[in-house]
Amino acid sequence: MPDIAKLPEIANILGISIDELLGNNKSSGLVKHILTGTEDRYMKEEKIGLDTVAEVAPILRPDQVGGLLSQMPKGEERYSVEELTGIAPYVDQDTLDGIVRQAETKNTALLTGLAPFLSTDTLDWLVRECMDEKVCADIVTGLAPFLSTDTLDWLVRECMDEKVCADTVTGLAPFLSTDTLDWLVRECMDEKVGADIVTGLAPFLSTDTLDWLVRECMDEKVGADIVTGLAPFLSGETLGALMKDTAEQPKTPDIWPF
Repeated sequence: MPDIAKLPEIANILGISIDELLGNNKSSGLVKHILTGTEDRYMKEEKIGLDTVAEVAPILRPDQVGGLLSQMPKGEERYSVEELTGIAPYVDQDTLDGIVRQAETKNTALLTGLAPFLSTDTLDWLVRECMDEKVCADIVTGLAPFLSTDTLDWLVRECMDEKVCADTVTGLAPFLSTDTLDWLVRECMDEKVGADIVTGLAPFLSTDTLDWLVRECMDEKVGADIVTGLAPFLSGETLGALMKDTAEQPKTPDIWPF
């Protein structure tokens, strides 16, 4: 998409008017009025909505998009999360934070589209406003890198579907507090899990929970390389039990100094 300032030059090169170049609809009309500095009047007369602003946003500067948003109707009108997702990549974070609190926050699935563009404080607020029922683990995982630890902990404990798979737990591990991850592991791991899952979780779990996971949920037989990878995170007692299990294997794990 060319910058809006290039449109007159492009029309001149092609030998056509800007009207012919842009067509005849609300979005093209808005562009024409931006070029002539009369967008304020046009937006009021045509009752331009956020969907039209989103259509022209790719050829505008962020400050121009912000200027259009500041002229949107105030008061009772509220924006949907879907509308805000369309405009989010083209506006600065402060402006987006300011208007997102007017959003209709019903569709939780669309929050993942907004998450990369909002400040952590505003996303935390939006999530807590939206989550009045259970949400699937995919949504929680998509939001995890952008939320504060406190809000993610709350989301996992209060709003996430009760049963999640081991892969989901592993994906959330870097973003959760140790207490919440410990709780999630103990709630979810009611079946045997592979040694690769346990190894991936090891740096983020408390020693007590990792000991429990190794003793109760991990596949019975593990190789010496797995023991070596887990050694820095296990208690001496559990590590000793793992060593005993691998004693008859041909390769002795190198676990010094553990």
